[in-house]
Amino acid sequence: MQNRDLPSTEKVTKNLKRKATETDLVDTKANDQKKLTNEKIQTIAETVASIYTQIIELNEKDSKYMDNPSGPFALPRSAIPQLSLHSFLTRLCRAAMFPETVETILITAFIYIDKFINAHSQFKLTKYNIFPLVITSILTASKFLIDGSQQNSLFAEAVKDIGVKSIDIKLLNKYEAEFLFIINFNLFIPEKVYQDYADSFRTAIPLHSQAQEVPSSDSSVSAKRFGK
Repeated sequence: MQNRDLPSTEKVTKNLKRKATETDLVDTKANDQKKLTNEKIQTIAETVASIYTQIIELNEKDSKYMDNPSGPFALPRSAIPQLSLHSFLTRLCRAAMFPETVETILITAFIYIDKFINAHSQFKLTKYNIFPLVITSILTASKFLIDGSQQNSLFAEAVKDIGVKSIDIKLLNKYEAEFLFIINFNLFIPEKVYQDYADSFRTAIPLHSQAQEVPSSDSSVSAKRFGK
């Protein structure tokens, strides 16, 4: 006698097809989201790299900065990475533990570098210091924004795997300490300041170049911009 509680072959087939369709939709949505994330990473990395490259080109028109690997964060001539800043940022962001936070981290790191330059009036971005400074600011932003973000040793290893082999864990720790002391451990960014920078990235307006024009003696302007 046939058991009426057993589903028919037709019903089982329909259920399997429905589940397969649902799985396909989930996979498609996940792939679309991954594509959007990668596109956002590519865009923000390109914007940051472009702004810093333009600033370095302007600074290095002055001969004393063009071929002078000195000052804080400066790598020796032989240790400058061979890959472009854009390529480095793209690879580092794609290797991030939390890809959905990449845009926030890069904008925050950008603001921290502005804080650093405003606190160190004699400092100029050059091809010798840009990689150490960008790497240190990204590490600092990641640790400030994300609970349980990767340790310095893992971050240094990731940087090495990408192609920057001259910055080991010992040097990274040294850079981090120097960076924090120079910005007076002031990692807080007011929401309005962050939003101004985020908006400027979307319209490709380099606020960094504006910040460099602020006289070091004008502490009120610096305080307003950076929440000191």
